[in-house]
Amino acid sequence: MKIFICEDDPKQRENMVTIIKNYIMIEEKPMEIALATDNPYEVLEQAKNMNDIGCYFLDIQLSTDINGIKLGSEIRKHDPVGNIIFVTSHSELTYLTFVYKVAAMDFIFKDDPAELRTRIIDCLETAHTRLQLLSKDNSVETIELKRGSNSVYVQYDDIMF
Repeated sequence: MKIFICEDDPKQRENMVTIIKNYIMIEEKPMEIALATDNPYEVLEQAKNMNDIGCYFLDIQLSTDINGIKLGSEIRKHDPVGNIIFVTSHSELTYLTFVYKVAAMDFIFKDDPAELRTRIIDCLETAHTRLQLLSKDNSVETIELKRGSNSVYVQYDDIMF
């Protein structure tokens, strides 16, 4: 799974990179930080060109013409099941995710470093579990049953012989 970080504060961005790299190394997860940047357009470009499910850590208040929530909304168009996590110090802006229909996995507040680390790791574990479940579902063998113009797909495991 590829991980993307969009945070305009270099210190905060580096802190998140360190937390995530340490988690990946210690837990030996099949993940990588594909991009850590302050440029939302770089993240969006990566999302457009990716053929996999991503995990996106986005600051809500970016120092550009696009905020993190709008970025999340644009990412959602290219990665509809991607994991979007907002990392912010602006709790009053969380309602905008409903306006833009982003369907965020989590909102993590930057104020408490210990909580930040715990929540980032929790999000990575949840994203990894979901990806495994999706991969498992895609590898299930099915049989197509046709009746007229209708087709029904049944998993072999659900058929009792």
